[in-house]
Amino acid sequence: MGAVRVVYVVRNHPLPSRSGGSMRIAAIVQGLEKLGHEVSYFDVGELLDGAKQATHRDSRAVRRSGVWANETLTDEAGPWVKDPLGQPSDADWLPHVHQGLAGLLSTVDPEVVILDTPLTKAAIPTIRNFPARIVLDSHNVDGLLSHDLLHLRNDLASEDATYRLIARRAGAIERHTADRVDAVWACSPAD
Repeated sequence: MGAVRVVYVVRNHPLPSRSGGSMRIAAIVQGLEKLGHEVSYFDVGELLDGAKQATHRDSRAVRRSGVWANETLTDEAGPWVKDPLGQPSDADWLPHVHQGLAGLLSTVDPEVVILDTPLTKAAIPTIRNFPARIVLDSHNVDGLLSHDLLHLRNDLASEDATYRLIARRAGAIERHTADRVDAVWACSPAD
């Protein structure tokens, strides 16, 4: 097999590596490049730097604004709350982010697009306008991990309503995303 053009959709550029997640992505990309593949990044966070301030409410801002009601998120937290597959990062996928992704895909013409996590699921409709195969990098197996962590933590206070809601939805989000892509990377039992 010859060199493959790859676009890696990430929530934050992995270089310089500042966390385990970014180090993992950087290692995967370095491995792909050593094999002769061409890898480009699409960094959602980079496109949001200016626009995100006005349109995205992170959980800290939501907590400060008092939108918790009886340990349940209210509609003020964002439209993702009502969507059974919603998550806060859905608000990141503004029209200019989709346009930026479409522009990169047009320029690079990748054979493969890798989604860093189910948090990048909103990119799928834009990617499907191109002939690229989509791979979900489900390295954490979020559904199982979130379920286990949620049941281990008995100390969740009302300000953790976002965490509890996302943890309850993680498995469904992961299954839904996996059903919409061409391949899934996941940890082996040995990992």
